[in-house]
Amino acid sequence: MPYQAVDVVEVRCWGARVGAIALDERSGFNAFEYDRAWLRTGVELAPTTMPTTGRSALFVFPTLPPDTYHRLPSMIADSLPDDFGNALTTAYLANEGVRADQITPLDRLAYLGTRGMGALEFHPMRGPRTRKATAIELAELVVAARSVLAGQVTTDDGTHSHRVQDWLILEASSVSYGKASSYFPVIDLLKGYFKIGDRDDHREIRDKVLGRVLGLDRTLEPLLSPLLALLDVPADDPAWGSLDPPQRRQRTLDAVKRLLQREAQAQALLVVFEDLHWIDGETQALLDSIVETLGSVRLLLLVNYRPEYAHRWGSKTAYSQIRLDALPAESAQELLAALLGPDPGLAPLTQMLVKRGNPFFLEETVRTLMETGALVGERGAYRLTRPVEALQVPATVQTILAARIDRLPPEEKQLLQAASVVGKDVPYALLAAIAE
Repeated sequence: MPYQAVDVVEVRCWGARVGAIALDERSGFNAFEYDRAWLRTGVELAPTTMPTTGRSALFVFPTLPPDTYHRLPSMIADSLPDDFGNALTTAYLANEGVRADQITPLDRLAYLGTRGMGALEFHPMRGPRTRKATAIELAELVVAARSVLAGQVTTDDGTHSHRVQDWLILEASSVSYGKASSYFPVIDLLKGYFKIGDRDDHREIRDKVLGRVLGLDRTLEPLLSPLLALLDVPADDPAWGSLDPPQRRQRTLDAVKRLLQREAQAQALLVVFEDLHWIDGETQALLDSIVETLGSVRLLLLVNYRPEYAHRWGSKTAYSQIRLDALPAESAQELLAALLGPDPGLAPLTQMLVKRGNPFFLEETVRTLMETGALVGERGAYRLTRPVEALQVPATVQTILAARIDRLPPEEKQLLQAASVVGKDVPYALLAAIAE
């Protein structure tokens, strides 16, 4: 019988149902939602990070380090065993014919069952959902990823295979205001690669960079000055200081490129750049340079962007594009049916929304209608409280978000405004200090 992964796990405590956890496909992290009956008990299992008295019973934490928390909320991840215990789980499932790369965090929780560390118990609720094929074809991406992770590289001279045991994933994303900041996503990527924290000072950053670079290959020592300069750490290098701006730019581009290439020799490397439509010119130059080397190293470059973004990679043999268009009407109707439920009175609303096609817009519209009282009930079981003609459906996602911010209490709105000044990622300590 083929392996079937667990996709929903029920969480219990002292025999009572606390809630359930499942993969949030938008963020790639596992989301937990409290059961309504548990909320009524008032018992707090994680009062600081997952309070039962908050505005939402749904929790997902995409900022937690995946290697540490396994893409789970910290309250759930704490129940998992240590590396040795996880190795035992892997060995057991291997005997059942399950490969290690098939095992998800939810599988591990389901296997853990009642043997976890603490009072929480985990029970699988169902296996994988059956999905219809859509116009979005991901097979090519899967094949490409598997080839790279297996160390298989295609060049103009043929195919060369090298088996590796592990791989490294580096991620970075652009932001709407990032075009004015050179190397913004590159710096983000390097901070992840060197494991640099928000509170690390110059000495700690220098130690991490030197340790990682020289530990990888001592011949990379000339890269230290441009890498440290990117991370805003003074480089004790007179030769670097004497370079003119064009020379520094070229040295910087070469340093990042060489570092990635050398890392790809040690292990298969997946580099992810998101939202290229907001990219700055220096990062674009780096990507163009990396693209030129694809096919000669074990490196998979995965990017996404909006239609207005333009590049010159289309003619490259290593380049493949998967276009994600709006959902066709049939798929949009299926999504709305799952969000809204089977109530016949919802048919006019479904007919009005199905033409929009953008999944995020559809989800946010349903959420807004629920927050404003136009829909009552719960996900998959809503009903309308007023005629469709009386509904005010926002025209864009931006309008939806702006209206949601306007509905916030004054103190929460002030906190959000303070966080927006800091940027996309807001350290809690900094937010706490400026919010006082």
